[in-house]
Amino acid sequence: MATDDEREDQPGASPAPNLSTEFTAGDTAAGLENIRAQRDDLISSSSSAAPMSPTLEEISAQAVARARKVLQQLTEVVSNTDSVALLATLSGLRLTHAEGEEIDVDSFARWQAKLEFLTWLAATRPSANTNAAVVDAKLIERVEGLLEEYFNDESLAVAGSDGDADPEVRSLQRSLLVEAMHVRGEGTPEMVQFLQFLARGIYFLHRDWFTANLGFTCDDAIEIADQIFALQSERLRDAYERGHAAADAVQAGWEAAAERAVENRSPDETSLVEAVAERGLDWVTSYVGSNEVVSRMREVRGFTVDELSAAVLDAFREKLPAFLQFFSRGFGQLPGSPSPIEFNPLVQTPLLLEGNRYFLFVPPLLWEAILNSPHYALIGDGQYRTIYDDARADWLEQQATEAFRRLWPDAQIGWSLAYGPSAKRAELDGLILQGNKAIIIECKWKSRTLVARRGDSNALRKDIAQSILNAFEQGRRARDYI
Repeated sequence: MATDDEREDQPGASPAPNLSTEFTAGDTAAGLENIRAQRDDLISSSSSAAPMSPTLEEISAQAVARARKVLQQLTEVVSNTDSVALLATLSGLRLTHAEGEEIDVDSFARWQAKLEFLTWLAATRPSANTNAAVVDAKLIERVEGLLEEYFNDESLAVAGSDGDADPEVRSLQRSLLVEAMHVRGEGTPEMVQFLQFLARGIYFLHRDWFTANLGFTCDDAIEIADQIFALQSERLRDAYERGHAAADAVQAGWEAAAERAVENRSPDETSLVEAVAERGLDWVTSYVGSNEVVSRMREVRGFTVDELSAAVLDAFREKLPAFLQFFSRGFGQLPGSPSPIEFNPLVQTPLLLEGNRYFLFVPPLLWEAILNSPHYALIGDGQYRTIYDDARADWLEQQATEAFRRLWPDAQIGWSLAYGPSAKRAELDGLILQGNKAIIIECKWKSRTLVARRGDSNALRKDIAQSILNAFEQGRRARDYI
């Protein structure tokens, strides 16, 4: 059953199967291809007089040194920039898509991973609001370049990192670390719906506990989150409309100035005509429109309590303070040492408070937090945990058997079945009879622990045993009994 003592009382142990691995193929492949390409480049560039090509471990050591330098540069840029405006702009550019637009899942996932790390790096210190560098296209280009370089070097460093003496285990460790760095998937519409389905199913029976301990229910949290996204979408549309209007105004101004004699033009008109002559009309209008949009990204990604309160229905308004307190943390107060591999505290508190405004820089993390953060609170309640664990196990077993029922409507299905002698009863999570076949179901609810995600071979073996091998052994025992 799912209530075996297999869960970890720590962040990173999800109440559901690890959902961040749903879209692994493209992103992991891209990461590994990048690693191979860099290794080939380094080998091919080695001196022909060298007795041997560098090993992967040697290449990895060089990548570690490069990554350390790039991280220092990235930290300096963030420290001297209005980091809130920087994060808001990158979020708007890289983690936003038009309604109905087909999402490039791999690109979206890679940028989500980069912005998770950058937000953690920036939010460990207050934002530089005075004498800060202007967030413009040049700064954005530099930050994106440093992020790309840092993640490439970190990937290469991981690919040659130390690990278990067993080559197969070491290869698995490295693959897991690369996956932890690059793979995401919570931001697609299908995954958002799935996360909502999981959260509602798992927490439905615990509404009273939610209200008494958190001040809101799971349904309340989903409704409020929907309104946050609606508010940001409305503001983003307004920002782009203003950007288009600014571009149109510049074009109209240029057309009017071009018709005037040179001696009759104002200084601004003269500068505009000269800029168009040098750069072209498309470049100038695009530059002005983009700057107008970028200048509004702080407002797009941030909101006050009053602004959100005006957007939600009356029934949810009184739940807002509790919701915001539970899912937020002060900007500049994120703990830990930022890393693209370690557990990111944004997963629990994706909303960051700066002044009187809340910011959501990595939107998919809000859905993950609604699924995971209440779980940590529930398992931390010693008096209620048994009730929660049993209900969660029952729900998982029912979902597994119902999936087979939809597949085979005529099958005979039973769940939570006891068998064996009365002195030593055992339990089978599910049994399906279809024709002359019997299918035995054993459910395990286990995600990798933090130690295993870092590549610890013993922890990884334990996780695999608890999530797969134990279920197989229990199924074999039931088969032998039958």
